[in-house]
Amino acid sequence: MRCDHLCARPCRNRFKPNRPPGRLLDRYFLQTLKDKEEAFLEVYEVWVSSEWTAISAAVESAISNEDLARRLVTLSIAYHSRWKGLRASLLELVYTDLAVKRFYCAQRNRQLDIIAELRAKRGLQPRSREQDAIRLFTTERAYDAIGRGETKDLGLDRKTLIEEMVKNVEAMLL
Repeated sequence: MRCDHLCARPCRNRFKPNRPPGRLLDRYFLQTLKDKEEAFLEVYEVWVSSEWTAISAAVESAISNEDLARRLVTLSIAYHSRWKGLRASLLELVYTDLAVKRFYCAQRNRQLDIIAELRAKRGLQPRSREQDAIRLFTTERAYDAIGRGETKDLGLDRKTLIEEMVKNVEAMLL
């Protein structure tokens, strides 16, 4: 899919199914776009979709719960590291713009639906949306802290944090 529907001119920005859009928010793109909020939300939606597509692939290809947990942690830290600016901007807008908040909540509900679907595919016990939400919020905050370098600033060992996250995620799979 090309972003021609968003740009005033044909451009080289392309959405790839398993990779977030790398240069979608370049300077020219934002200068030529009339509705920057719409573009921002489009990029966020593509980012969420690509992240969950990658997570789904990891779920289907994992050979054990530990393997799956390790893949999910690695993948999530990579996404949260690479897109830390997008996430920070998004979270700021969620608290200041009602339209962004509504869109964000719709995406979050979609994520909770995907979690339930993935659990069912693996034959795991169903959980309430509230339980899934707590796990999602908790792990995301940890991935953000690692991705933004907060844990490094605190003098925490990255390898130890990752191993603890793998244990945490693996426990969620039981």
